[in-house]
Amino acid sequence: MGDENQSSSATPKLIMNFKKIVFSLLMAVAFLAPNFANTNPVENKDSKALEEIKEIILDIDFDQDNMTIKKAKIFFMVNSNNEVIVLQTSSDEVDSIVKRNLNYKTLENRDLKVNLVYTLPIRFDKQ
Repeated sequence: MGDENQSSSATPKLIMNFKKIVFSLLMAVAFLAPNFANTNPVENKDSKALEEIKEIILDIDFDQDNMTIKKAKIFFMVNSNNEVIVLQTSSDEVDSIVKRNLNYKTLENRDLKVNLVYTLPIRFDKQ
């Protein structure tokens, strides 16, 4: 009988701990989600750092003959070391090649804000 009382009293404690964990996770997601959803299109056309990023992208050898997309977006930020951090792209077709060529490239110019998520639209024109 003693074992039944212990297991039945332990169940409410497990449920309460589980509820606390779920609540904590929900709060973390609610706190972090706006940071990722709040992306800003790059509007600073005079940005020298943005020109550096564009040059890197132009040098990427995309297999445009086999591409099925015409447009994509690159979501990136700049860290405190002035390195580009590619968070994601809007297309799996270009995601790995963009990340491989752009991720952690150090920029010479520091005119983009650190830890702000930027959205850079790119267009693929077949030549």
